[in-house]
Amino acid sequence: EKYKIFKKWLIDNGAIFQKKIDFPYTYGPFHIIGCKCISDINDDEGILLVPKNLMIIGKDLTYINKLIEEIKEEISEEEDLSTLFLTLNLYLEKDNKDSFFRPYLDLIYTNRDYFATWTDDNLLELHNAYMAQSIRNLLYEIDQMYQLLTKCKAFSKMTKEEYSFCYFQVISRQFYLDQKNSALVPLADLLNHNSVNVHYELYDS
Repeated sequence: EKYKIFKKWLIDNGAIFQKKIDFPYTYGPFHIIGCKCISDINDDEGILLVPKNLMIIGKDLTYINKLIEEIKEEISEEEDLSTLFLTLNLYLEKDNKDSFFRPYLDLIYTNRDYFATWTDDNLLELHNAYMAQSIRNLLYEIDQMYQLLTKCKAFSKMTKEEYSFCYFQVISRQFYLDQKNSALVPLADLLNHNSVNVHYELYDS
């Protein structure tokens, strides 16, 4: 039902679906939600158009600058502020029932299984020492930023689990519009847009 509400929200606000795509579609005994091709789609055919008004863009979230004033000088120049702003916006919006993005947020908060919940035994099951160490390094970086953020009044009550969950959602979904600006793009971010060859184009409107 959440996915049907989400699809209606997308269409009502200008998203365009390729007619050969069925969404939402469930797969297998666990009813995993995804898209289904009803018929062949050519390589040069688009499958989805998401207008800018449905995108959450990191650089546009300037209100967060005031919320992290206490720690601005402690944030490294290398820090990806766009990713940080998207993460903190996701946290701040989680209980906002009136948010324009509510149908999208309801999907994001459905899945609570992600790498920060894994134990050392879980990491061993990866059978990949490099990946396991990469996750440990990322968890360390998450902890360092979390400790900084809790110095800010706006985030003093944020738990580490809440921060790490929002951060994971952003880094696993975001599209980079340029080197220093990324965005969450509803539905497009549910598709595998990194480890397969996906072509996407950005337009001013």
